[in-house]
Amino acid sequence: VVGALAAAVGINMIFLYPYSILEKNWGKQHKELAYFDLLTGMAAPFIIATCLMIVAVAKTIGPEAGMIGESVRDVRQILPVVEPALGEAFGRIIIGGGILAIGFSTIITHMLAVGFIGCEMFGIDKDSKAKFWFALIPGIGVFGTIMGFPIPMAITASTLAFPLMPITVVCFIVLLNRKSYMGDAMPAGMARFGWNAILIFSVLFMGGAAFFQLQKNLGSFLEMISPAEETAMLVIETLSRLI
Repeated sequence: VVGALAAAVGINMIFLYPYSILEKNWGKQHKELAYFDLLTGMAAPFIIATCLMIVAVAKTIGPEAGMIGESVRDVRQILPVVEPALGEAFGRIIIGGGILAIGFSTIITHMLAVGFIGCEMFGIDKDSKAKFWFALIPGIGVFGTIMGFPIPMAITASTLAFPLMPITVVCFIVLLNRKSYMGDAMPAGMARFGWNAILIFSVLFMGGAAFFQLQKNLGSFLEMISPAEETAMLVIETLSRLI
């Protein structure tokens, strides 16, 4: 979950949101407006939608109080959330359409970010056609819709985005302590100590979590794709006969 948040929020927070501010020609005098835009346009809708989805799933397919339920491994397992109101057939259409929308919105966000990043890396005008060609790079993700792969592989790929959060916070720490960047807005005294302590703790916490989760999910993925002992012995025996 944190890996998915790092992938989605990281792209918006680090790349697209700053570019949107630059495109609007917002400066220091628009700081309060930028905060309001960020909270109402991104944070509040995400928090509300996520909380409602968690409550709905817990109420419909969740376990009894004090019990531990089974892990949701397939999107079809959340159909009972919408079936009472929409029916099975229309519920499948709604769930399927939602998953499709997630895929499209994510790939579009990635394409926008890569378009900007490519232009910045090579010093190309962001209004040129080069941005369009850079934006096509994430299009390779379309192969994921036609190629079958085990669930742990998708989880591992999502978890790979987890380290993006501590890396991002490290960059924030560097900028926060640079007078040439922060100017008069750079905190001093106890305020500076407090902000650095919070950010350093965040790096340590998220970095440790990223390490252990990557190790765990990668192990599950390798275990799933590794052949069973009986199958391995059968293959060895067959090869020895052929030789």
